[in-house]
Amino acid sequence: MRPLEGRVVVIVGGTTGLGLSGVRACLAAGAHVVTVGPSGSDTAGLEPDLGRGARLVTGDARDPAVARAAIREAVTGFGAFHALYHVAGGSGRAFGDGPLHEITDAGWAETLRLNLTSVFHSNRAAAEQFIAQGTGGSVLNLGSTLSGSPSPRFFATHAYATAKAGIEGLTLAAAACYAPRQIRFNVLRPGLTETPMSERARESAEIRAFVRTKQPLDGGRFGQPQDLDAAVVYFLSDASRFVTGQSLAVDGGWTVSEGALES
Repeated sequence: MRPLEGRVVVIVGGTTGLGLSGVRACLAAGAHVVTVGPSGSDTAGLEPDLGRGARLVTGDARDPAVARAAIREAVTGFGAFHALYHVAGGSGRAFGDGPLHEITDAGWAETLRLNLTSVFHSNRAAAEQFIAQGTGGSVLNLGSTLSGSPSPRFFATHAYATAKAGIEGLTLAAAACYAPRQIRFNVLRPGLTETPMSERARESAEIRAFVRTKQPLDGGRFGQPQDLDAAVVYFLSDASRFVTGQSLAVDGGWTVSEGALES
């Protein structure tokens, strides 16, 4: 089955990790893909897929022009635009994110700009294009299990959690507003996943031990980017045509597990 056959998908943040895995899943499902990656980024992982129905637009997702440029490339290069998957974001620790009593003004502002304002830019661009086309479409945003299931001992980054919770609020509001136009908005909430962003956690023996009880499915492991792929294809395809305003956790049991350090 190729549930995205003939579809054109834009993936914002598709050169590494979850986004790159999503690019490959959408291509395998029959889609043409325009992906966005930062200028000067290492795109070696994407290169085998370029030319197989994928194109790359470089730029910073925090720039409102970038999502519009990617959607324009989808329309001019592949003749259509059907769906958006926003993955771009990242840790704000380097900016000064942390718990309230330690977070800096810059840490707050830059973390929200990277993880929430960038989503606003891409979602707005998608809605504008769908309305201009007079068509429906699907928007899928990447949230985080931390937005609703905190883990303060190891992951007390309050601006990041706020941004991810904001994504869910924006998604729900947009879903309600645009459902009559057949434009759907949904969220994926991954648990702790093996991506470049999780390097700090993966290098900590204590956090690895915690994950074994906090994400107990499949042996208590870190998630893999491909764990989300089936859900990505589902939400971007007609299989989810009667689904909007939903948040799906793909987290190995994080949100339903107490989590404890092994004795």
